[in-house]
Amino acid sequence: EERYSHITPEERQKIIDRAEKVQEWLDEKLSKQSQKNKWDAPVVFANEIKKQREELVYFASPIMSRPKPEPKPEPKVEEPPKSEGTPAGSGTGTPAEDQNKAKGVADEMDVD
Repeated sequence: EERYSHITPEERQKIIDRAEKVQEWLDEKLSKQSQKNKWDAPVVFANEIKKQREELVYFASPIMSRPKPEPKPEPKVEEPPKSEGTPAGSGTGTPAEDQNKAKGVADEMDVD
């Protein structure tokens, strides 16, 4: 499932192995119990089964309930503003005029 995708395969295998061990124990006990007469003392008691279950839950719960890590934020790459052919000026003159304006050189116009 998607909600358990962050759990490593090794951790999953540990839980599966422990669950299989408990299942084998229970199958063995139930097999022995089925061979006994109904009036004989039971081979396994309910509190033993509950104890095995609680131990399995105690083992698996911290692993299975571990929250999924937050995705790492991608670093923002700031791109320089794109120039539209007017590197230093207002875009109304030639590049030489724009550079002069940026340097503070005044335009001298001939007025008639």
